[in-house]
Amino acid sequence: MLSKLLPHEWRKLLAEGVGTFALVFMGAGAIITNGVTDNGVGLLGIALAHGLTLVFVICAFGDISGAHINPAVTLGFVVTRRISINLGIAYAAAQLLGGILGALVLAVLMPDSF
Repeated sequence: MLSKLLPHEWRKLLAEGVGTFALVFMGAGAIITNGVTDNGVGLLGIALAHGLTLVFVICAFGDISGAHINPAVTLGFVVTRRISINLGIAYAAAQLLGGILGALVLAVLMPDSF
């Protein structure tokens, strides 16, 4: 399946992976920081971290991949036939990989006590 992807489709997969990485890293990072700082970030800070990250990801990658950043959104595009099933599966894989990498980087960077 991946061998059938065209070069411009690989660029889309990279955009989806990096975008999902950014959302998980910033969003979950804000939540973890809020817990470590005893609600120092607050609900507004957590919401802003998620929202602003989405805005930047959409601005940066929207023209490349559509900035789905979520397998559920990708599924909607597949069901409505806006993208092919093969590309949808590849998008979801890239998104899952990006999310996992974002979580792993947080696990390495955040204090062990949390």
